[in-house]
Amino acid sequence: MVLLHVFLCLTPGQNCEFLPCEAGNPCENGGVCVEDDSFTCICPPLWTGSVCNQSVSCAKNTSGKINAKSP
Repeated sequence: MVLLHVFLCLTPGQNCEFLPCEAGNPCENGGVCVEDDSFTCICPPLWTGSVCNQSVSCAKNTSGKINAKSP
């Protein structure tokens, strides 16, 4: 007797595991997704937050230094 097991993977992982960076980039505004135990987003300049969805506005103060703040 031969048993044949057929599986249909609905996720892109080799062993049907969920890979957030391959399933669709969860990082917004041009952020780069890096997989670790889950994922980390590397945000481009002027963006911050876990998925790069918080803008950073820069304002020059009177001392001439640039301060970054979230709106």
